[in-house]
Amino acid sequence: MNENIIEIDFTDEEQKKIEDYAGKHGLTVEETIKNALFEKIKQQGLSFVEWKEKYHKGWYLNTREQDENLFEEYLDYLKENKLNYNEVN
Repeated sequence: MNENIIEIDFTDEEQKKIEDYAGKHGLTVEETIKNALFEKIKQQGLSFVEWKEKYHKGWYLNTREQDENLFEEYLDYLKENKLNYNEVN
């Protein structure tokens, strides 16, 4: 099984809404779902401090150099998730 595939079950009502939206905007159902998931991820984007708190416990004990390295890692996290620094900070 491909671990990059997400299985989502929709109710009949949700499926109808997705299909209607896709039809009105000239999109496929898959594109509509992908766009919705991207927006949800973007809305849940973490600021640098939130990201450190979530992924690097004890970050406040870091030296300036360690914090700079974490910031580079954070920028990679944003890039991997196609997020813009200015949108989440």
